[in-house]
Amino acid sequence: MLFMSRLLLGFQYSVALFFIRRKVKGLSFPLGLMITTFILCGGAYYSMVPAFSEESGNGLGIYYVWYIIIGIEVAIVIGTACVWRKISFKKTHLMERMGLLTLIIIGEGAIGVTKTVAKLMSKSGLTFDGCFLVICIVLILFFLFLIYFDNTPATHIGSIRQLAWVALHFPLHLSLVGTVEGSQQIALARSVFAHFSSFQDAAVTACLTQHLSGSALADALTAAFKPFKLDQKLESAAQVPVIMESIAVAGNATGVCSVANTTDVDMPELVRAVVGDVLGGLFESTGVTPPAGEDAYSSARSAYSTLYIYYWGSVFIAMVSFAAIFWIMASSRWHGGDGGKKRLDLFEKMALGSRALIAVVAAGLGAGAASHMFIYNFLRSPAILPVVAGLLAAVVLLDRLGRWIVFRQRY
Repeated sequence: MLFMSRLLLGFQYSVALFFIRRKVKGLSFPLGLMITTFILCGGAYYSMVPAFSEESGNGLGIYYVWYIIIGIEVAIVIGTACVWRKISFKKTHLMERMGLLTLIIIGEGAIGVTKTVAKLMSKSGLTFDGCFLVICIVLILFFLFLIYFDNTPATHIGSIRQLAWVALHFPLHLSLVGTVEGSQQIALARSVFAHFSSFQDAAVTACLTQHLSGSALADALTAAFKPFKLDQKLESAAQVPVIMESIAVAGNATGVCSVANTTDVDMPELVRAVVGDVLGGLFESTGVTPPAGEDAYSSARSAYSTLYIYYWGSVFIAMVSFAAIFWIMASSRWHGGDGGKKRLDLFEKMALGSRALIAVVAAGLGAGAASHMFIYNFLRSPAILPVVAGLLAAVVLLDRLGRWIVFRQRY
C-alpha cells in the first residue's frame, strides 16, 4: 500500500505538471523534485517487502526505516513548499480536511466503544465497573474533541506555519489512534486482571488457607471460574476443556494442597497450572491469543507492559503535538508588547503550560513500566482511564478559564 500510494502520488503530480508547465512558470523543478521523491520513496518501500518473509524473522526493525523515510518525505515536501510558495497550502481547503480526518479518528474511537461494551458486558450484563470505564472512554473522546476543535485556526496563519501545522498532524493522528484504541484495551485489561485477581484469591484461599484436596479442591476451583462464562464466548470456548482438565489433574493429585506441601507462600505447581490456564482463557475472551507453548504469565507480563507503555506514550505524544500545534497558531496571533517585543497572552500561556504539564505527567506515569508490580496493580485498579479523563478535563477547563480571564481583562 505504501508503494502504490507513492506511485499514485507521483502520477498525480506528473499529470498536474503536464497541464500547468506552460501556464505557470517556475514550477517544473519543484514539482519534478516531488515526483522524484515519491517514486524513490515508493521504491524504498517496495524493497522492504522481503524483510517481512518468514526467513527474515518478524521484520520489526524495518518499521524504524519506515519512519526515517517518512521523515525524509515530509522534509523534502515541506522544504520545497517553503521555497516555492506557489505550491504551498495557501488558499486550499486542506486545513478543513485535516479537521475532518481528526474527527473521523475520534469517531472511529466512538465506534470501537460499542465493541468494548460487548466484550465487557455481553455475558455478565451491566456492571458498575464496566459502565464506569465506558463512560471514562467516552469522556476521553469528548475532551480530545474539545481540545482540538476549540483551537482550530479560523484564518490563514502563514504559509510556512501552515505547512508545519499540517506536518504535526501526523504524530497527532498516530497518538490519537493510540489513545482511543488504547483506552479500550486498558478497559479490557482491567476486566482481565480483575477476574484473574478474584480467581487467584479463590485459589489461594482453597489451597493455602483451607488446604482442600480431591473433589473439594476441584469444586472450589470450578466454582471460582464459572462466573467468567468463558464457555459462552467464541474466543475462549476452546480453552474451557483445557481448564477443566487442569482442575481434574489438581483434584486427583494426592495431598497437593496439604499442610506438608504448602509450607511456603507459593502455590503448588498443579494449582499454578490451573491459574495459568484460566489466565489464558481470560486472555482469549478479549480476542488475544497467547503464543503456543508460552507461559501465560510471561505472555500477560509482556502484553500488558507493552500496552501500558504504548498507552502513556500515546498520551504524551498527543499532548506534545497539541502544544506544538497551539504554539504555531498562537505565534501567528502574537501582539507587540513594550518595545515591540512579541509575547503570549495569559490564555496562551495557560494553554501551553497545561499541555506541557500533562505531557510530563504522562511521561512520569509511563516510567512506572520499570516495575511490573506497579503495572499490575495500576491496571487491575479502575484508575487509569479516570486519571486520563481528569487530565484532559483539566486542559479543557484551563483553556476556558484562560479565555475568560483574557476576555475580562480586555473588556
